Amino acid sequence: MQYEMRIAVNFLKKIQDAFFGRYDAHRRASAVAYSLNDFRPILKEWMGKFNNKSEVDKLSSLKKELSELEEQALRNMDKVIERGERI
Repeated sequence: MQYEMRIAVNFLKKIQDAFFGRYDAHRRASAVAYSLNDFRPILKEWMGKFNNKSEVDKLSSLKKELSELEEQALRNMDKVIERGERI
C-alpha cells in the first residue's frame, strides 16, 4: 500500500510527539539500543491506526463523501427531469 507523503509525515510527527511526551531529554539522551521497549505498544498502536488510510486521511475521506453526494444529487436531478417530462 503506497501512502502519500503527507500521511507518512503525519505518522512520523505523531510518533515523535508520543516519544517526546513520554521520555524527558535526559532519558532520551542516555538511552541505549533496545532499552525503551515500553514504547513498543505505543508504536504498535499508531502503526495500526495508520495502516487504515481512510481513517487517517481525512482529506481522502471527505473527497470520497463529496463524490458520493455529488452522484446522489445527479441521480435526484435526473429523476426530477424524468417526472417533468411525464407530466
